[in-house]
Amino acid sequence: MKTKLYALKLKLAEFQAALRGVFEDHFATLRLRIAEQGNYLTLISSGDWTIGKSFPDPNHEPVFACYLVMSTAPLEALKRATQGQTILNLIVSREQPQRVQVILYVDGRAQSLDRLHILGPGMIRLSPSERDELATKPTKRNSRIQRVQGAASGTWASATLLVVGGGSGGSSVGLQLASQNPASIIVVDPDVVKFHNLVNMPHARPEDAKMKRRKAYVLARAIHANAPRILVQGIAKRIQQPDVLEYLQGREPMAVFSFVDDVAAHLASSLLAQQLLVPHVAIGTLVQLSTESGRVVQQADVRLLEPGKGCLRCVPWMQEAEYKDAIYELHRPAGAMRRGPPRTWRANGRIGSSLALNQMAAGMAVELLARYLRGEVTTSTWIRYFSGRQTAPELLESSVGASSECEYCDPQSH
Repeated sequence: MKTKLYALKLKLAEFQAALRGVFEDHFATLRLRIAEQGNYLTLISSGDWTIGKSFPDPNHEPVFACYLVMSTAPLEALKRATQGQTILNLIVSREQPQRVQVILYVDGRAQSLDRLHILGPGMIRLSPSERDELATKPTKRNSRIQRVQGAASGTWASATLLVVGGGSGGSSVGLQLASQNPASIIVVDPDVVKFHNLVNMPHARPEDAKMKRRKAYVLARAIHANAPRILVQGIAKRIQQPDVLEYLQGREPMAVFSFVDDVAAHLASSLLAQQLLVPHVAIGTLVQLSTESGRVVQQADVRLLEPGKGCLRCVPWMQEAEYKDAIYELHRPAGAMRRGPPRTWRANGRIGSSLALNQMAAGMAVELLARYLRGEVTTSTWIRYFSGRQTAPELLESSVGASSECEYCDPQSH
């Protein structure tokens, strides 16, 4: 029988608040839920931290209780965990706040934790593996980017990043993320390269269109050619397919990027990020011809959405007809017909696409996540760029939050 692997995921802002209480000689308790994925078990926060002078006694807890207690010293009472209980003891130090000792009691037996992720603005990963230490070692290739990344360089170096979309926009994101020197990049896109794609996909070749090669594989090839150290993988399937979602959950990406024309793929990416408790960076561009001025109007949207603090359903609120179509697409079996009238690339008045606009939007998206990892952006954020509406381009940035009516972000609505 294989040994179960455990990982813990916490939100950084809430963890830091609880940490302050523990340093004032209190105990911090957090209820947990277990998400099982094959041989891998993830402990995820469920509810709010409780700060006080006491902590739950295992003998007075339900048989299948699962909770965490943070303290400044090991707690002998937690050794009384009974059959079925999962209790975690995080031992922190005032002198070295970044060092956390983790003791996991399962069925009364103590063991170490496989991984510890602290999620939120300034995301960190404690107890890195030897691979992470190798990745963060300065080299001629990564020395300059490490200086730019600053304290977040270790997070970038150990990260697996998911890119949904391998066309003009998604490839711009994938290639720019590769320059950040992550450990791994996964590209998901079911489409094939066509000849009209070549003008906005400089990394693709005419023979790729002739051979109808998959966009995911073509982008993976380009990333590998430029950065062989990065483990890159192409998946030529729809993001909403159950087997794809199950696999991606096991890979645990640090962030999910989606740059696609398909609303359902955007929504599936958003829901996956919610399940993984990681940021979702949704990107979109639109080039139209203004009926009033006759000028070409360009727009780019970049949304970084924290789990539970906004999603593609509610930022902005998705129209009901569009939402129903997206839900149908999420559950439509591969090969089944789409819902509604046939869609064309000219939807929403689109007149074409711009590689320059897509690359700029991708750059804003990568930099937005970088700011989030450095702790400069502390909440869900929406950046909008407009060109052609006025005499000068406009760039707007604002904080956003979840709608109280969102069934995905508001726990009370479930």
